[in-house]
Amino acid sequence: MIAYFYIKLKSLKDIRTFPFTLYVYKEKENLYTEYLKANTPLTQDSYNLLKYIEDNKTGKIAIKLSQRMTYLATVGELSEYTPQEANQIREKINILKEHEKAVETNQKEARTRLPLRSVLTKAIDQDDFLPIILRAQKEISTFPVNLSHTISLARHFAMTHLDKDNLTNRIVALSFFFAKKLGIEDYKKQADLICASFLANIGLTSISPNIMHESFEEVTSDQREQYYKHVKVSRMLIEKSGVQLSEECKAIIDHHHEKHDGSGMPGQISQAGLSLESEILEFISHILEFSTGLINGEKSPLSSVVYMVDAQAGVGGLNTNYSDKIKPHITSVLSL
Repeated sequence: MIAYFYIKLKSLKDIRTFPFTLYVYKEKENLYTEYLKANTPLTQDSYNLLKYIEDNKTGKIAIKLSQRMTYLATVGELSEYTPQEANQIREKINILKEHEKAVETNQKEARTRLPLRSVLTKAIDQDDFLPIILRAQKEISTFPVNLSHTISLARHFAMTHLDKDNLTNRIVALSFFFAKKLGIEDYKKQADLICASFLANIGLTSISPNIMHESFEEVTSDQREQYYKHVKVSRMLIEKSGVQLSEECKAIIDHHHEKHDGSGMPGQISQAGLSLESEILEFISHILEFSTGLINGEKSPLSSVVYMVDAQAGVGGLNTNYSDKIKPHITSVLSL
C-alpha cells in the first residue's frame, strides 16, 4: 500500500517541470492513476485537464508521500519549517521510500516464487523454517507505515528480527500465515497478532532456569504456577518500556495461554472473552513448543503433532482443547 498526499494545482505556481510524479485520485473508484511522470513538462492541455478535474471535484491531484520533501523544496515551502521539523520529515520520507521499495520487490517476487504450501512442506521435512520466516518478513514489510503505531511496530519487528530460524520467529511466521488462512486480512488485526507473538514470552526472562530447562510435563505444580507468572511479567515489562501497543494486542498477550473452556492460565478466561487471534497464538505456540520437545522432552515432526491434535490423541502434555473457530482448521496449518 503506497501513501499519497493531495495538493492544489495553484501550489505549483508557474512551475511546469518538476522532479515528482503527479497522480489523479478517483474517489468513486478508490484508485490512484499516474498522470504526469517526473521531469515531464506540464503542457497547457494537461494543466487544463487537471484544472477541470479539480474544479468539478471529479478527482484529486496527488503525489506519493515519499516525495513530499521534493515537493516542498520545489514549490519553495521548505523554508517554512525549522531544521528540526525538516529532519523529522526527512526521516519519515526515508521510511516511506523503504516501504515503497519493499512493496515493489514483493510484487515482483510474488510472480515467480514457489507456493507457500510447497515451502512449508519442505521446511517441516528439513526442520528449517527460515524460508517461511523470510517469506513472512517480506509480506509484513509491505504493511502501511501511516495507519497505526502497532502496525508500524509490527513492520519494524519483522524488518529487524525475522531473519533467522528460532522458536519465536517460527511462532510469528506461522501465526501470521495461519491467521491469513482463517480469513484475517485486516492489517490492524494482523499487526496485533504479530506484535503479540514477538512480545508474549519476554516475561520468561524472569523465570528460574531450572524450570525453563525442564520439560513442562516434569515440573511441579508450584513450578508451573511460577511459569505462568511470565504472562503478567511480560505485560509489566511492556508497560515499563513505554512501547505503544493497541489494547487488542495487549489482550492477546494476556490471553495467549488461555483456553476456550476456561481451563487455561493464568486467568481461566472462557471463549467469550477470547479473540480468534489469542486462540491462534496459543495453538501455534503450543504445536511448535510440543514439536521441539519443550513440553514432553521429546522432539516430534510438526506434521505429526498437528495430526495428533486433530485426532485429539491422549498424549501427555498435548493440548487438543480448541474451540470451533480453530478445530475445523487444525490440519490446514500444514497447507498454508
